[in-house]
Amino acid sequence: MDSPRARVATLVVHGPLASYDSLPLCERASALLRPSRHGFCYCLLVDLDCDLASVDALARLALAAKRNDCEMCFLGASSMLCQLMNALGLSQLMRNNRGAEGD
Repeated sequence: MDSPRARVATLVVHGPLASYDSLPLCERASALLRPSRHGFCYCLLVDLDCDLASVDALARLALAAKRNDCEMCFLGASSMLCQLMNALGLSQLMRNNRGAEGD
């Protein structure tokens, strides 16, 4: 029988995002990542703009994962979004990013 920590979750975030999208995204992530349910989560980013609403949402999603004892790996962030995250001091959140194709 698999350990609960061995389970992997997948979350898909579609853009563009507005500032009011962060709370529902975090609630969805927290419901998915309840403590001890998953140890790792792939978060697929689809059509996210390079803006502060996206940065806010990603930072909050990473915090929601951490609060649920889960590691999050973002997939598909553009290089421009990664650069913005880096400029804002949030590069550690994108350390596992696998960039979007053609980026």
